[in-house]
Amino acid sequence: MQDNTSSTSAGFVDAAVFGFSPDASVEANTAALQNAVDNDKYSRSYYPGARIPRQEQLVFDNIRVCHDQQTDFLSINTPVDVVTIANSSFRNNRIHFHGNKAMPDYFKTVVNLYGCVFNHAGPDELIVNSLPGKEVQFQSSANVELRKGGTGKRNMQEKRTDESNS
Repeated sequence: MQDNTSSTSAGFVDAAVFGFSPDASVEANTAALQNAVDNDKYSRSYYPGARIPRQEQLVFDNIRVCHDQQTDFLSINTPVDVVTIANSSFRNNRIHFHGNKAMPDYFKTVVNLYGCVFNHAGPDELIVNSLPGKEVQFQSSANVELRKGGTGKRNMQEKRTDESNS
């Protein structure tokens, strides 16, 4: 029997090395698959020492979430300068910044929300920043809360641990 860190004679690596587990959640196994594909010796979006690629001015408009399952509205693991979300509907969703351990810097990101509807009773975690040193600036205007008990804007201000406040 082989341990989890060694390859088989056919060149395959035990899936557990990347974090796959039959007992893990769908999100955990999805992240493990992404890590296995994005950061192996065959497929990379970034090579150490190269200029760090950056996505620019991403815009999402008229997006409607029609369920209350807690899930990421956006899951961002690469550098991006500006994310604008307009005229969209949030329920129990968040914008999650996390890295893929490949890049040394994920730069500052500005998140703009305008004309959005928050339609979830209870507290929201609108923006979660899991990257140490990552700066996220939050701006919003003309948003509406349909249910009492929580707004993304208010709870974003309370969750501001790694994010900038400007």
